[in-house]
Amino acid sequence: GADAADLTLLAGRSRRAHRPLLLLLRDVNEMEATSDMTLGAVARYLALHDLLSAKAAHRPTTEVLYEFVTESGFLARLTSEDTPENLERVQNLDRLFRIVTRVGPLLRVDRVQPFVEHLDLLIEMGDDPAAAEVETDDDAVSLLTVHNAKGLEFSVVHIVDLVEQRFPPYRRGDELPLPPELREGGADDPEDHEREERRLFYVGATRARDRLVLGHANDYGGRRATRLSRFVREALDLPAPPKNAKGATALESIARHAPVPDPPAGTTAAIAPGDRLDLSHAQIESYLACPLQYHYAHRARVPLASDAHFMYGTAMHHAIRVFHDHRMRGHPISVEDVLAAFDSAWSSEGFLSAEHEARRKKEGHESIRRFVRDEDASGRLPLAIESSFEFRQGEDRITGRWDRIDDRSEGVVLVDYKSSEVVDADKAKERARESAKNGQLGLYALAYLESRQVMPVTVELHFIGSGLVGSAAIDADHLDRARSRIQEASAGIRAARFEATPSSRTCEFCSYSRFCPQRAPR
Repeated sequence: GADAADLTLLAGRSRRAHRPLLLLLRDVNEMEATSDMTLGAVARYLALHDLLSAKAAHRPTTEVLYEFVTESGFLARLTSEDTPENLERVQNLDRLFRIVTRVGPLLRVDRVQPFVEHLDLLIEMGDDPAAAEVETDDDAVSLLTVHNAKGLEFSVVHIVDLVEQRFPPYRRGDELPLPPELREGGADDPEDHEREERRLFYVGATRARDRLVLGHANDYGGRRATRLSRFVREALDLPAPPKNAKGATALESIARHAPVPDPPAGTTAAIAPGDRLDLSHAQIESYLACPLQYHYAHRARVPLASDAHFMYGTAMHHAIRVFHDHRMRGHPISVEDVLAAFDSAWSSEGFLSAEHEARRKKEGHESIRRFVRDEDASGRLPLAIESSFEFRQGEDRITGRWDRIDDRSEGVVLVDYKSSEVVDADKAKERARESAKNGQLGLYALAYLESRQVMPVTVELHFIGSGLVGSAAIDADHLDRARSRIQEASAGIRAARFEATPSSRTCEFCSYSRFCPQRAPR
């Protein structure tokens, strides 16, 4: 938000005075001649710098990175306009967060400075940590190397730069060549290089199902015209190119640098009729709550700060799965074993402080002890645990997973474990009834009927922390409501309707409200 001319003057003053720009910006006297716009921008920058500097010394790298992208407005700018370019940038940012999450715990100390050193080393070794993965299912052009194309297929493939010294490229000598006495049959380096490049050309050419386009140019800059790649001439049985062809003139070379007009901004494409759409409960719930929230979470995959509630729930579900898995197999398991499983899945990310983490971990241990005691007293074994499902509704595929399935005397009962705090029995029952009517349990009941051809009689929410159970009987109306919710979400997603539907309640509990430009005022 600063004026570019002001910043240029300040940067020049910083170089002449041999003073770091940060110190210069803090000097009131140095800032007297700058505009109000620049003063406001500098004040915001200094406040952000102080915030991040303090946090970087004490908090994990992921938290500092998330604080930066949200407080600076960077993430809000990327998500304010739905274009393919912004979507790719957000996906790149998401990949950076994944790298930080994976690498941080492996460093000596999970702080910004050690991570930046690690990132610099990755880049120096030739990695490109910011490059988004190729999404081959998207209706878009995929730009990738021949190496990365191995195993993939496309309807149309363009191979470009098919000229000598580019494909095949110059052979570079090995920095650490293999000793001659270790080679088989005295291999010839130039011939080996050409054979390997020819194999790569074959890989690229055979990626095309319907159409292959081989591209080359006479002029890539320089005095002489380029020569067509020997691989193209071999493949198409073409004659040798004429010798001594000339390159572009000086005027033609200059004209090459003329600015290219900006392309029009892209728009989000609708899903074509007949194409499959995969949906989960989380996606349906997110879209019906706010289509823009769905876009952030499931299309752009906007990164979020680590969530202590999510970490806690993940560890709790892992411990419960280990407990049930042992009992169903007839293997002995003690409460100490279940606690060890809980601790093995525990993550320190997202907690406000060490005291906060210690308190939640203690609460988790107490909940597990109560859970194991209640399960042992019931003597009931599940029919299945952590069982995945999928079924079709029209052109949509609905996927998910049941936490637990019981086969009781009254019929099939679907159980979902919740790590959220509910300490009132009436509240537990109300939560179960609402979930069956307009939420997750209704969808899971429909999934059981569609995939197993059996109507579950009851669905239950088990609140692990308090030991309370909320239950609801399932009827045909619940299943019809689940079908309608799937259809409503599918229609909007397929039509690429991602406009915000802000409300005070929706935005209050939305993880993206911190930077969403459409959030409801508080």
